[in-house]
Amino acid sequence: MEYDGVMPTKSNLSNYIIQEHIMRYVFASEYTKDKIVLDAACGCGYGSHFLAISGARKVIAVDIDRKALKLAKNHFSHPKVTYLQGDVTSLPFPDSYFEVITSFETIEHLSNPADYIQEIQRILKDDGIFICSTPNTKYTRHPAYHLHEFSPDEFFNLLDKNFREVEKYGQYISRFQRLNDLIRQKIIGLASAVLLILLKNKNIESKISKIIYSRPSQDPSQRPQKIDEIDVSTMGKNKVTPLENKRILRIMVGVCKK
Repeated sequence: MEYDGVMPTKSNLSNYIIQEHIMRYVFASEYTKDKIVLDAACGCGYGSHFLAISGARKVIAVDIDRKALKLAKNHFSHPKVTYLQGDVTSLPFPDSYFEVITSFETIEHLSNPADYIQEIQRILKDDGIFICSTPNTKYTRHPAYHLHEFSPDEFFNLLDKNFREVEKYGQYISRFQRLNDLIRQKIIGLASAVLLILLKNKNIESKISKIIYSRPSQDPSQRPQKIDEIDVSTMGKNKVTPLENKRILRIMVGVCKK
């Protein structure tokens, strides 16, 4: 089964992109204990499973991709987790249902982010928490499936306009990591093309099941860090902030209170 999303395995755990993704769920788990949680755009479900084993009372995990949900149900099932196929801009839940909503690397895939935010507002309880993230447009490969990428100020301004209170966090990489990424993208692009040819029409799900981690190891250095308001205000697409002289803001994370 071909799956292009994030899935921690023995072979990729040292990758900082995987660790950043893991640490977003570790970070979110501090808000989800004993809560009814929606994991919107859950992907293969490892994060939904992590929230459940970390103390969430109930997790409903939604994704539009049937392949991702098949992996989730086969490899990350849990009594507290329910997997559903659905569109995050039109969800089958009553108003004010969820106490916490997590949604990582989702908003950039949507043609109309405003519809998504409106739907989140509808199903989130008063005083509920919405934890979301998106990559900094300045440091992405701009894939075709990113329909609306954000600069830090644009992303946080959108959240500020729609939520009562927003705490701003970021995940950073070094300039060396950025340079290394640019080099590896060229190499991996070629290698991936060859691999897809070799795996065409092969069922690799059984192999995947042997290398998935149900509770992946964590790198605390990749944990979201609080962003200073002054830094946010100067983080335009074409500006270099003082922080960027030493490190690069790759992912923005918002913790929003309705």
